[in-house]
Amino acid sequence: MHKVCPFCGEELPDLRSGSLEAKLEQLIEEAELDPTPENPHAMLLPFTRFISFCAQHLHEEKGLETARREGWPLEPDFDALPQRVRNLKPELEAILEDPDSSTFFVLAKNSRKSGGSGVLRTFQTFGKQGAAYYGQKGFAVLADTLRAVFPQGSIPHGITASLDYWGLVEEVLIPEAAILLIMQDKNVSEEKAREIHEDSRSFGVMQHSVDDEGH
Repeated sequence: MHKVCPFCGEELPDLRSGSLEAKLEQLIEEAELDPTPENPHAMLLPFTRFISFCAQHLHEEKGLETARREGWPLEPDFDALPQRVRNLKPELEAILEDPDSSTFFVLAKNSRKSGGSGVLRTFQTFGKQGAAYYGQKGFAVLADTLRAVFPQGSIPHGITASLDYWGLVEEVLIPEAAILLIMQDKNVSEEKAREIHEDSRSFGVMQHSVDDEGH
C-alpha cells in the first residue's frame, strides 16, 4: 500500500475510503514511473488528471480530522433538511423585510454595483456563502426548498430591483438558512455559527459533493 502520494508527495491517510483507493489504482495504471530522490515511487501524469485525487486524499487526511475535532456532522440528515428549512420561514421572512440587515445581501448587492462580470462576482463572494458543512448536496436541497417556500412572485420588488431572484436564493437565503441550521445543530450563537459557516465550507464541498451517494 502506498504511504505517500505518487503525484504530489504528501502522506496518504492510513484509513482510506473505497473511492479514494479505487481512484489511486486507476491513476497508477495510467501513470508512468518517475522516481525522485524524495519519492522513489513518484509517478507522472498530467496535473488535471490527479488534482481531484489529491484534493480528496488531503481532505480525508486533514479535513475529516478537523471536522471530528470541531464536532461538525459527518453524515447530516439530508432527508430532514426540507422540513427544517420550511420551519425557518419566519426568520427568513424577517430578512426579506429588511434585506440590508443581511451581510450576504449587502455583499451580493455591492458585487453587482461594482459592474463586474458573473465570474468576477463569483470570485468576490467565494468562500463567504454556500451551505457550510452541508456541502453541495445540502446546497441543492436548500435551493429546492427555498424556491418552494419563497416563489419568485412572492419576493418584494425592492429586493429584485437590486438582486435577481436566483442570486437572492443562492447568495442570500441559502447561507442565511445554513447559519440558522448551524445554530440549531450546535446550540451556538449567531456569531459563532457564522464562524462555523465560513470555516466548514471547504470541508462540506469535499465531503458532500453533488454526486455523493451518502458515503
